[in-house]
Amino acid sequence: MKNLLFMNTVLEKFSDTDFIKKLVVICMRAMAGIISLLGLFLFFGLLNEIFSGMLAGSTAFLGLIFALLFVIITYMVVHVLIARANDINKTQLIHYPILTLISKLIKIIGEVYITFLFPICIAMGFFVILSSSDYLSYMLLEPFRFTGVFTFIGYGYHFNPMDGLIVMIFGLFASLTIFFATYGISELITLIVNVGKKSNISSPSQIP
Repeated sequence: MKNLLFMNTVLEKFSDTDFIKKLVVICMRAMAGIISLLGLFLFFGLLNEIFSGMLAGSTAFLGLIFALLFVIITYMVVHVLIARANDINKTQLIHYPILTLISKLIKIIGEVYITFLFPICIAMGFFVILSSSDYLSYMLLEPFRFTGVFTFIGYGYHFNPMDGLIVMIFGLFASLTIFFATYGISELITLIVNVGKKSNISSPSQIP
């Protein structure tokens, strides 16, 4: 009967800071692996579209360059996740461990966001400007249009250089906004932790 009452063990694990840290590290590394596989899937999807015969020679070449840049950007994101997972794994969580983890994770969200969105929007913007193909522009922007982003450009699926400029400006503004917001929130949480340490206030997760 005692073997069936496993929730006590689970609850004890939830109170174990080292277990939570390992769980976060494992999740981040798993996410890096999933993003790698998804990036490869999208890369081969782009190649299939590029060599499907829908694009002219010069436009297909631009699409191929974008596909290669997409692989590099995906690698950058994966590298950020793995590097930060290793940093968390080395971190000694002594005071306010959960708040410390949350602070680091919020900062990582900003780093991943700017690592992906800024270069991908700059690349897409340039290719919309340089490409004479509405099909290529539509193909690159469709994932963002589906989520509600950039629905205001390419009206009627006809793109112009101004649309590319809008994409680049949006990428710069959105990525920097999220980056500074996440870093600011992270620093605020760190400040709270430091105040708590100086005041000798015990974290609820550390109270037996």
